[in-house]
Amino acid sequence: MAEWYTGQGGIILGLIIFLSLVVIGFSIYISKKSKKTVQDYVLAGSSLGIFVLYFYGAFTIMSAWTFYGLPGWVYAYGHGIMIPWYMFIHLFQVMIITVLGIKLWGAAKYYGYSTPLSVIADRLESQNAQYIFSSVNLIFVAIYLALQPAAIAIGLNVLVGAPLEFGFVYGAILSGLIAFIGGMRSVAYTNVFLGAWFLIAFVGTFIIALINLPNGLTGAAEYIVQNKPWLYSNPDPFGPAKLTGADRMAYALGYILSGFSGALWIHLMYVPMTLRSPLAMKWYPTLQLISFPIIFTVIGVTIGTTVGHVLAPNLPKADQVFQYIATQYGGVWWGAFVYIGAFAAAVSTMGTMIVAAASLYSYDIYRCLKKGKCTDQQIIWQTRIFLWILVIVSTFFGWLAIVGWKYIGLPAPVPLADFLNFLASPGFALNVVMLIALYWRRATKEATIISFIVGFILLAIGYVYQPFTYMLTGIKGLPALVIALPVELILFFTISYLTKPASEQTLAKFFDQLERYINEQPDPKVEGIS
Repeated sequence: MAEWYTGQGGIILGLIIFLSLVVIGFSIYISKKSKKTVQDYVLAGSSLGIFVLYFYGAFTIMSAWTFYGLPGWVYAYGHGIMIPWYMFIHLFQVMIITVLGIKLWGAAKYYGYSTPLSVIADRLESQNAQYIFSSVNLIFVAIYLALQPAAIAIGLNVLVGAPLEFGFVYGAILSGLIAFIGGMRSVAYTNVFLGAWFLIAFVGTFIIALINLPNGLTGAAEYIVQNKPWLYSNPDPFGPAKLTGADRMAYALGYILSGFSGALWIHLMYVPMTLRSPLAMKWYPTLQLISFPIIFTVIGVTIGTTVGHVLAPNLPKADQVFQYIATQYGGVWWGAFVYIGAFAAAVSTMGTMIVAAASLYSYDIYRCLKKGKCTDQQIIWQTRIFLWILVIVSTFFGWLAIVGWKYIGLPAPVPLADFLNFLASPGFALNVVMLIALYWRRATKEATIISFIVGFILLAIGYVYQPFTYMLTGIKGLPALVIALPVELILFFTISYLTKPASEQTLAKFFDQLERYINEQPDPKVEGIS
């Protein structure tokens, strides 16, 4: 039997390597335009316009999860709560970039801040807040980041039979190189090229699938209604109709709260800070909400719940459904094109997350420990060093969850969707108190720090000891976030009213002066929009 990297497999692998070299070369070209400052490396110099924002912001969300995680999740469990949850994710993702992110944009443009947490820590007058928020968010970013090399590995395995370890290592190295070379500017501009490939591959596969349905989409839907009706109604990932009544409602509430966290993902908070003008934000919601939540949700869910069970029944791994259909019905070359699309999605998302997460260490921890007595070059190199540490840790975590699951006592491999749904997304939801503090004058550092820590502890207990929420409420399937988030918010508001707010000087800086700057109407010609 021929090796996977010979013959046709070798040609496909060669194409992937060629694309990788093109992307790396483009990253080098873009990096030469950098001003070699921290703000340029981490925030692309706050210079991005609407065209780049569309691809950069959108494909920070549209990762390999969209290709493999979403269709795989609904293929296995039914769409249930997934559609409204996915809509929530996108709705609130748009909010952080276009509405809640306006102060973060102003802080970067007016005061020169380089990370969202440095803005919030100064607003709270607390470096301890910066350490705590950075450390906790790094945990959840690493978990979400682990999804991307896992998806690359699974897709390449389905396509040419490559060992999963090869895909993990290859995806991690390429993403790390793009981020290492040019920082966020390199990531943003390569997302334009990678995102265009993604669009063609994703929509093209859906069209091919529809053409190959023996009785059309209507016939496929009728087949599901008659033979597997739970695919259209079941919100329980542990099997059809195992949760009922209050248990099912509580489970749905957990998903809704996790969807709300789309406005709180730490790496998305960087996006508004990269823009050259808030005018770009006005166009983004329409472009994002029309083209992505609707189109990609409908396609991904239809592939998983309806088309997949007709064209690819009884797959051993649900996460393979999209790639299987592309390869089986579009041919191996289309399968290769689609895989590269998923590969591009994973690389684009990883790049954004790597730079953002590494700066949580270099700027929000290392720089603070040095009391600001370090040069931009030192901070940039600390970012570059730490991003490789993060890539290695996340890739190993993904490998353990997908391949080495037996070594850590899991009953089965972790579905790709669960990296986001059950692990990372609830953790990001805890960031809500930070954004409230940015917009509410009465918020205090004591309230924000204490409530955040308590919320994290409750969430962590729920992760480690799953009966925790059942013991407190008597409701099955209740996600720990349903307990952690209300407790966090109650503590936050209560303690805020019991403790002393920030100084008048700080409040004036972040509310009066900053809001005055934001409310000034920017000149489109000066801002480079027109």
